[in-house]
Amino acid sequence: MWPCLLLVITDSVLFTQSAHTRNDPHFTTEQLIHHFHAPLITDASGLAASRKHRGVLYTHNDSEHPTNYVFAINASTAALISTLMVYPSSNFDWEDIAVGPCGSTSCIYIADTGTTGTTDVYRVEEPDFIYSDQTLQNAKKITYTWTGVPSNHLTSRTIMVDPHGNVYLVNDKVRNIGLISPDMWTKHQPVDIATPYLLNFPREVNRTTDPESGDISSDGSQVLILTHNHIYYWHGRHGNILSSLQGDPIIVPRLPGHHLGGVCWDLDGRNYYTVKEGKNAPLYIHRRIN
Repeated sequence: MWPCLLLVITDSVLFTQSAHTRNDPHFTTEQLIHHFHAPLITDASGLAASRKHRGVLYTHNDSEHPTNYVFAINASTAALISTLMVYPSSNFDWEDIAVGPCGSTSCIYIADTGTTGTTDVYRVEEPDFIYSDQTLQNAKKITYTWTGVPSNHLTSRTIMVDPHGNVYLVNDKVRNIGLISPDMWTKHQPVDIATPYLLNFPREVNRTTDPESGDISSDGSQVLILTHNHIYYWHGRHGNILSSLQGDPIIVPRLPGHHLGGVCWDLDGRNYYTVKEGKNAPLYIHRRIN
């Protein structure tokens, strides 16, 4: 049973952005790496860094052009390395992607949790060899319920995985944080992912579907959440992600005035990447400067 907690009110009137301190990171503004030109990447959405292959990012297509492919991308050139079919799976509305541990190896996690009403999360092991098109076999699917969230508000555009294999979904309507723990993958029926936690960030003007994406650094010490107007940064509190997200974040740079479809840390948690949603999507990097 979850302990009783004081939930953080997310109305912007009560939200206070933390002032930058000496220990806070600072990053450059966006630096264009290149555009995705692979014909199959028609509606790029979501971004995650491989844990097995340094310098490799994963992305996928959104619901406008659904396929059950994950695309392995060279993080230095934005060139397509390989196309990975996730089997068995369906793409009703893949919204975000993450990479994190699953037992003794690492897995790709995909949130099929968009506006179609689907509430599925897929998990499939990262390939040991990345430089050829292939089918990733034995994908597992978990279907969730969300106690306390209205049935018409179950969508989530954000999936993140911590160093312990806990999966976090952030509801894009009411900002509830859902948790899929590693033991839930053995269940054969829908699992309830409800927690008593809300994401502490302001409800932005004229926005009803934030956040858009997010990522946890591989060591669990940093969290990024992408919204329509900002990227928010939290320090990890001793690896406790739920507790960390109750604190006040700082705002870090992002490309202004454009709809971004994904954000992720690099493998070392030093720099972060963003991608603009759509065809021929530009890939950007923000480099740490302190």
